Amino acid sequence: MSDTVSNFFIQNLGNITILFTALVAIIYACKELLTKKQAKSDYLKNFEQTVNQLASDKPETQLSAAILLRRFLNLKIWGKPFLHDEAINVISSLLRTLPTGIFQKTLGDGLAYANENGLSGKDMQRTNLQNLYLGNKAFRIQCHSTDFYMADLSFALIENIDGKGIIFYDSILMSANIKNCDFTNANFCGADLTNAYFKNVILKGANFSGAINVPAEIAANLNEKSVYTLDAPVTTSRKKSGSQIFFSMPGKMTKEEELIVLSYKDLLEKMNFEVKYYQKDNYPKYGQLNSVREKILTSAGVIAFGFKQTLIQDGKFRPATTEEQAISNRWLPTPWNEIEVGMAVMQGLPILLVHDAEISTGVFDNVLSEYLIGKISTDFDIRKIDSNKNFDSWIKKVELS
Repeated sequence: MSDTVSNFFIQNLGNITILFTALVAIIYACKELLTKKQAKSDYLKNFEQTVNQLASDKPETQLSAAILLRRFLNLKIWGKPFLHDEAINVISSLLRTLPTGIFQKTLGDGLAYANENGLSGKDMQRTNLQNLYLGNKAFRIQCHSTDFYMADLSFALIENIDGKGIIFYDSILMSANIKNCDFTNANFCGADLTNAYFKNVILKGANFSGAINVPAEIAANLNEKSVYTLDAPVTTSRKKSGSQIFFSMPGKMTKEEELIVLSYKDLLEKMNFEVKYYQKDNYPKYGQLNSVREKILTSAGVIAFGFKQTLIQDGKFRPATTEEQAISNRWLPTPWNEIEVGMAVMQGLPILLVHDAEISTGVFDNVLSEYLIGKISTDFDIRKIDSNKNFDSWIKKVELS
């Protein structure tokens, strides 16, 4: 019997070896499958936990989650991207609602960690990308046909991007720095390019139809259809920053308000800036708006002082509409603040709002969120200005504008 068994194994050794090898392979494949499944499950749980932390009411938890989310932008399991698109969708969704600030910037800067497919074909419409760094010094981010329709990229640094067919239709690129990018056949239709700077950017076939404030070096090489015609990369000239600061303020102020204005004037003059402003008697009998416009056009920045000018003791807001509200004891600033700040915004000038706590309408609305605009209370002790982050940020933008 034993001889028979031995002979059987000897005669079928090859088949038994093949069978054994197949069983090992099956066991290994099952183990690999279970390991892969477990890995996906673990990463998915971590992803969900990170997303939930983004909604925390604690700023430090939000910021930590925004940083942790970056690992999912280049995560691979067995060589294939996992949760990459989901992470981008979470970021883009939040950036459609977040106000400008540290959380918004931290979250948006994470886009630079996308895998080799980058952001190609992704929907980034209407996102708040102000003051972001969209780029990566280690590799070029792929943004072919990425849709930035109506996105706000003002003051953003856009660098090392391969973006053939990228869409900036109706987007805001005010004071954006665009460097070392390939934007062949890009769509800049209707884009706001106020003070935008291009360095070594390929724009062959890019459409600038309806775009405003197109840099001269680009505008000179557009055909009759507003399409850029040159093959070589383009570099535009930077706008030379002036040394004048325009003050938007009431024609008549209290002694305390005058002292606040003079303290900022003295501060800026010590920093070698020239302060320009109008007082009540300076406004001519005609051409008042052009006189203000001329001063703002030659300025590098604006400070708007929101002082109490008009008191509404009893009134109505939007009467005879569905949004009618009763108003009582509400202070309003001078209407010239709105006009002059509006002119400054059109020029892309950095704006500092110095206003009373009871002034909170129009440009002084507390929900206003623009990287272009900083705020300081009139109660702030200007002797401590060196420690004020809003003033420091504003003065740096002035120096770079």
